[in-house]
Amino acid sequence: MKKLFIILLSCLLLVSCAGGEIQNVSGDVSENVSDTEKEESALPLDPLAVLPDGHFEGAETVIWTTDLSVADPNYAYDTALKKIMQERIDSIENKFDTTIVIVKKTAAEIKSALQSGENCPDIVIMPSKDGATASVNGQLTNMWSLPYFSEAAKALGGDAEEQTINNSLFMLTGTFNFTQQNSLVVYANRDLIKSKGMRDPAYSVDDGTWTVDKMFEYINAISTVAGKPTGDLETDIFGYTSVGLDTKSLTNVFWNGSGIKYFGETMGKPLKAEFDYELGKQATNAVKKLMESSTKLTESSSLNTKQAFLDQKVLFCVTYFNQFLGENKIEGFDWEILPLPKTSAEQESYYSPVTEALCVAVPKANEDSYSAGLVLSAWILASREIEPTLHRYYITHNSSDNANTVMMYEVFNTVHYPLTELYSSIYNINSVGRELIATSVTDNIDLGKYIRWQDAQMEQTAEKFK
Repeated sequence: MKKLFIILLSCLLLVSCAGGEIQNVSGDVSENVSDTEKEESALPLDPLAVLPDGHFEGAETVIWTTDLSVADPNYAYDTALKKIMQERIDSIENKFDTTIVIVKKTAAEIKSALQSGENCPDIVIMPSKDGATASVNGQLTNMWSLPYFSEAAKALGGDAEEQTINNSLFMLTGTFNFTQQNSLVVYANRDLIKSKGMRDPAYSVDDGTWTVDKMFEYINAISTVAGKPTGDLETDIFGYTSVGLDTKSLTNVFWNGSGIKYFGETMGKPLKAEFDYELGKQATNAVKKLMESSTKLTESSSLNTKQAFLDQKVLFCVTYFNQFLGENKIEGFDWEILPLPKTSAEQESYYSPVTEALCVAVPKANEDSYSAGLVLSAWILASREIEPTLHRYYITHNSSDNANTVMMYEVFNTVHYPLTELYSSIYNINSVGRELIATSVTDNIDLGKYIRWQDAQMEQTAEKFK
């Protein structure tokens, strides 16, 4: 929060120097800031210095990906990202005397190659749900067994450890695969908030009071559906909606926004529910309040909730970070971006969870896992400028005011990928983690009731990660 305050203060000073005013009621901080930079710690000039030179003698390194925009500079979003992505490839090619070949493949094609074990590339970048399946099917290499991977893991700030079960890590997601743009956030209709003379929620984020209860203060003051059994899209303003999330996913998004880790620490440990059940109950009750709200607009086959938000019929919209970016110049509609609200005032910080992303992995059928491991480690180490460059891209092209710039930093700094979401396609993890959270909210089940059953269910899955 200290970093957020410093950035916000810098923004306010810029507005002050320009002669702008900060309105205490509406909280409109809309002066443009183009040079705000993310604070970065001192880094070595050559991030690949810890890796050995040479080795490949001109041989190709083949990477298959389902999304070229995260790997191939020719498909980068803008010139700044293209430059950084090209530098990543150049540094690896020069370091190892190799040629990086990036090939577009469908998820089905990658799945087929992993299953057959034939004609596999050196590295794959694919949806995490497919990586989870390949992990438990024994089709991927344990990254901790790869050369120099521990050095690369240090650059991930704990991501590798958090995604490790027991001593095994078969797939990895992180900022090097643009995971942060898939984080979940809240978009707010600033026009509606201003119309009621209410304080901008961005100020509540900054002082740590942006909670579920605070969100409902806005909903109850602005939504015309509050207190009604049903609402009318033609005449009413709804409290909140979501885009791209079904009920079960939305439930888990709010739960994960509490920062509670269902499995606790799993590095060197088997899967086991270890979270604080009292905090779990608090989070469950907060999520239940959101999910049972009569002001929630639910998507159906005949209703497009994204359009409903753009038509200014909804106050808040929970969706992916990049869902509305690029649509902020719609005439007569002023929106802002916020992190998910805290589930309680005692929550230490905000969290921006990810429910789906791309993962990187090394096929077990690869004949030269040593070489693939070197490139994988280099790929991670050479990606340190990806996140700040991606963020600057979003600010440059999509953020028109200081408040949104600050909120983007808050979101990027709190992105996390919960283990239950990462492996949500695996039955045993899904059923006792993701599914149980959703069921406890919708069916009022006591989370502590199934501890013994949970542990028994985990034993079978844990065997695959030894």
